[in-house]
Amino acid sequence: MRAFLQDLRYGVRTLTRTPGFTVIAIGVLALGIGANALVFSLANTVFLRPLPAADPGTVVRVYSNRYSNTSRATYLALRDRNSTLAGLASFEMRSFGLRVDSNVGDVEPAFGELVAGNYFPLLGLTPTRGRLLGETDDRAGAPPVVVLSDAFWKNRLGQSNDVVGRTIVLNGTAFSVVGVAPERFAGLMRPLTADLWVPSAADALLRPMLEQAERQTRSSPLIGRLKPGVDLAQAQADLDTIGRQLRQDAGEPAREQAAVTVYPATALHPEFNQPLTVMLGGLMAVMALVLGIVCVNVANLVLARAAGRGPELAIRQSLGAPRRRLIRQLLTENGILAAAGVLGGLAIAFWGTQALTAVNLPTPFPIAIDVSLDWRVFLFTALIGAGATLGFGAAPAFAATRADLAEAVKGQRSGRARDSRLRSTFLIAQVAMSVLLLVVAGLFIRSAKNATSIDPGFDPTNVVVGAIDLETRGYSEARGQEFLRTLHDRLNGAGGIAAATLVDIVPVTLSNRTIDLLYESDPEPASGERSPRPQAYANNVGPGHFRTLRIGLLAGRDFTHADTATAPRVVIVNETFAKRFWPGESPVGRRLRPRGETDRARIIEVVGVVHDSKYVTVGEEDRPFVYLPLSQSYSPRVTVIARSNTTTAEAVAVIRSELRALDEGLALFAVSTLSDATSVSLLPAQIGGMMLATLGGLALILAALGIYGVLSFLVRQRTREIGVRVAIGASPRAVVALIVGQACRWTLIGGAAGILLSLGVTRLLAGVLYGVSPTDPATYGAVALLLSTVAALAAWLPARRATRVDPLIALREG
Repeated sequence: MRAFLQDLRYGVRTLTRTPGFTVIAIGVLALGIGANALVFSLANTVFLRPLPAADPGTVVRVYSNRYSNTSRATYLALRDRNSTLAGLASFEMRSFGLRVDSNVGDVEPAFGELVAGNYFPLLGLTPTRGRLLGETDDRAGAPPVVVLSDAFWKNRLGQSNDVVGRTIVLNGTAFSVVGVAPERFAGLMRPLTADLWVPSAADALLRPMLEQAERQTRSSPLIGRLKPGVDLAQAQADLDTIGRQLRQDAGEPAREQAAVTVYPATALHPEFNQPLTVMLGGLMAVMALVLGIVCVNVANLVLARAAGRGPELAIRQSLGAPRRRLIRQLLTENGILAAAGVLGGLAIAFWGTQALTAVNLPTPFPIAIDVSLDWRVFLFTALIGAGATLGFGAAPAFAATRADLAEAVKGQRSGRARDSRLRSTFLIAQVAMSVLLLVVAGLFIRSAKNATSIDPGFDPTNVVVGAIDLETRGYSEARGQEFLRTLHDRLNGAGGIAAATLVDIVPVTLSNRTIDLLYESDPEPASGERSPRPQAYANNVGPGHFRTLRIGLLAGRDFTHADTATAPRVVIVNETFAKRFWPGESPVGRRLRPRGETDRARIIEVVGVVHDSKYVTVGEEDRPFVYLPLSQSYSPRVTVIARSNTTTAEAVAVIRSELRALDEGLALFAVSTLSDATSVSLLPAQIGGMMLATLGGLALILAALGIYGVLSFLVRQRTREIGVRVAIGASPRAVVALIVGQACRWTLIGGAAGILLSLGVTRLLAGVLYGVSPTDPATYGAVALLLSTVAALAAWLPARRATRVDPLIALREG
């Protein structure tokens, strides 16, 4: 320890003598380490951070099949008959029409969870104020009570001290506030955030028109807690046995796949994990590449600094200091740099997480991800710092202590060729990695640009969207159908609205549903057998949908109010569907049936054909798509789409006014322009392009610094040679050509290696690029030109300095 402290003190003094080198090295390390820490904090939130619950390691998620929600009847059977869980609770994300403290004024949208009475006791949470929901609150006839989220209490109620006992109105029913949830708890459907929690028994008050039989068949996610001494495999076997028995009792055929699956409970819902794994895995790989570039760059700086310490190190060796002692000293100095870089990196990561938290994503539901730094991020950052110390310090330390003592003491450098090879190897590696990062960044930037220029097949300009949920007002299906028809007619007759429609799914918002359709004459495929016809995507839409979005009708007719639930079933198909099912023929008048439905009343007639458009993402290929009348497939939750002939703000005001006229207690959710709503599908490409552009710029700067540093060292090392050349008549142009030529050779070798590496790596990106090939020649050419230009500029300054070498001084110093 005494020797270590001595090395530490000496290292600090040594570094303070070269402030320029120290500041640059720490700054470069902080950028690389901070970027890695920021991305790891996202991965930590998704995969490592436990659920906000007591003893989170024993909390599990339970699903029917893989990720399917579970019906209430199955939930009750699993809850009451299992022998491995200490508790099992249901919960369900729900939208509410909210008024605070009174039953007057505009209704606000709110989101929350409908939870079983044992939900909070199972999680073992402690309230911020008051109490949480319990078993007695989830009984028929219990007073309607609600627990608010900490964020709702602070942001909406001003963190009032009298929050417990206050009244809020949900779907027209008064609920008494009994408590405030813990600060970091926002429900179990992360990244969706809950404003409030109400007991499941209150569902009868919130949706009074819902039939009891339908209420029993509604499905929801489940959360459970393992009993002491029970592991995940035991719980899986126990619950799956119960699930299979329930299938058998219901007369269902035996299946190979599990009836019930049990997963460890993470902070995010498992369905979000797979796409996030791909995105974060790619980002972590890019960050590792950035850290490699940083380490190589700092290694070059350290090697250049060590070159000037040859006499010092040689004297210490000649006085008896073993080589390993000197290596330890140099590694200690590098460790000080890395430690300072870690502190700077944590500061950058903290700033980055604050910026990410403040971003409002254009999503229809409130989303929040807690990316705050915790001990895992600190530990990861410390490990990165330790790895960086070895990454940039080991090779220079060994090289600097491998010297001829006699020559070094006299001020002469031995091993110059060896040092030059090492520095040039570092530089070539840095250029190669920079080329790879720049190519990936260029592809993503072009992809993001292409994505914004892709024609979606409809016109989103001057169009607004807003969702309504008739269940929040207790509408029966008959009343709901009449309400939607009246709302459609009023909107299309209102001033300020050019056209309006109602839809189940807003296009190009990543949402989708599929349907298997067969020819009327097709035999029914056996269970598990692949359909003989292409699978189609589908949406339920109201009359005027194609006119509102300006999608061209190629043949047949649009839907009308006459296409009711009792009328013959009809469908409108797109061009691709028509070509796949009836190539070269007109589909109008053809008949289809959904797979699994042999009832003649379920036969569907094609009444129209429309142009292809985009449905899920803007980058998708043309796919078979069908439109079904909303009036023949009733849903209480629909979205209003309206095209304004004035401004979008006035269109929203008209929609709200018409809703108030029909039902003043109905809330309008997720209001936005259609352009903003569809931009959700572009977020991955835009975020990726922005981040990679930033990192590519950083790599370019580091490459320039690396070339400049190496050539500056080369000029100092070859001072005598340059002086001789000038003395025998070499022109300044020849000296510049000598130095710049060396830089060009290194850049060419590194660039060629980087391009070969890029050609292999970028093939993995083909599925996430819009309108650009992974081997796009324009991108590769632009990267080559940009890097060559930067390398030439970085080489010019040392070359220009070389032309000013005085031959007499150079020869005397040599």
